[in-house]
Amino acid sequence: MRREASLARTGLGFAPSLVIMLDDRAIGALDQDEQVIDDLVSKHLTDDVLAVCREGLANAARHAQAQSVAVRVTVTTPAMSHDGIGRVEVEVEDDGIGLQFVSGRKSGTWNIAARARQYGGEYSLENSSTGHGALLKWNAPLKSARLEEQEAISSHHAEIGGSDLPDEWKFSH
Repeated sequence: MRREASLARTGLGFAPSLVIMLDDRAIGALDQDEQVIDDLVSKHLTDDVLAVCREGLANAARHAQAQSVAVRVTVTTPAMSHDGIGRVEVEVEDDGIGLQFVSGRKSGTWNIAARARQYGGEYSLENSSTGHGALLKWNAPLKSARLEEQEAISSHHAEIGGSDLPDEWKFSH
């Protein structure tokens, strides 16, 4: 995440601010909480969070004419979540011209929306409540890396022992 923010400096002309939160506390660059986040957020979800941040930063660089961009990533643990599942939330907010003058293709924002839907999450892009700029919001429920790994193993076993395989390839119990 920090690398993506650093790379965005070239396109923006300035470094965006980046805040990563675990529950309701900001975490530092060498914080133990990073390992907690890695354990909570699956590899696939992490890849999508990075893609959403990248697209939000790219949109700000291309369209916003902004002087500042803030990226906020919040991971809410299942224990602190009202639904017991937990969430990862991304916000990319700029102080640019807002959405009224944006035109052109929308494939990037469609991709962001699709990434949210695949997890049962949500996406929105709106004018910032500050009256200047745009605010991208994206969230998805957490699925622990361990649970995802177990599902992948179960799926693999189902494929191996599935009825579409020849009898000699199936496991016998």
